[in-house]
Amino acid sequence: MKVIISAFVLFFSSYAAASIQIYENDTSVLGLEKTEGKTEVTSTLYGGSNDSGAASPADCVVKYSLKIDGGNYRGILIPFSTEYMSYSNEKNEASFEPNGSVITYLSNAFLDICPMGTDFTGDYNLVDVRNPDYKNNFDALIKLNHTNALNLFNSEDVYRAIELLEPYIRESISNNYYYSNIFNDYGFLLQQAGRNSDALSILNLVIKKNQNVQLFILILLMHIGGWGINLMPRKTIRSTYH
Repeated sequence: MKVIISAFVLFFSSYAAASIQIYENDTSVLGLEKTEGKTEVTSTLYGGSNDSGAASPADCVVKYSLKIDGGNYRGILIPFSTEYMSYSNEKNEASFEPNGSVITYLSNAFLDICPMGTDFTGDYNLVDVRNPDYKNNFDALIKLNHTNALNLFNSEDVYRAIELLEPYIRESISNNYYYSNIFNDYGFLLQQAGRNSDALSILNLVIKKNQNVQLFILILLMHIGGWGINLMPRKTIRSTYH
């Protein structure tokens, strides 16, 4: 027990340094995703439709990999899939221009992967983490990125799945947010990637929240057996809790 708790403390300490900045306007939400110690910055946008009068994940979801370009970011569209839509080989570029508490998204290219009427261009205002809108938007963003991570895993790209979901896990832990299914699956992804101590720490948090004896015994067996036992597949893990 002491070993498991110690592992979780180390994991929590290393996972306290992440930044999910959330911006919004009348029709869209923009998440700016940074992880300390890693060069890649990413951004997830959803909404974009003026027809409904409010942002909805069902309208369109896109994700960019960003590189610093002066004081701005230059974004290149990267593959992303959700329950509503997916795309793979688009090469759309965009500019992300931060200025104080505002970030401006600019692109001359039409996103033909989105429904007609979708337009993400314009200014987005920073949402304070203490504002209830931050948590509401975070809920939507982490769920979209979780679905994408599972699809990446099913495409045998477990490392990229972890990489893109990791900032949201870090921010969740930092803000004391908890998502049972997402943490379950993230622990599974870590174990599949050979990161057994990190998987153990995440699943220890799941145990703490769920008090699930069966999974606790499984983790003890993993530790005692020198990580010789694979975690249960996602569906089995998920059904254990629900």
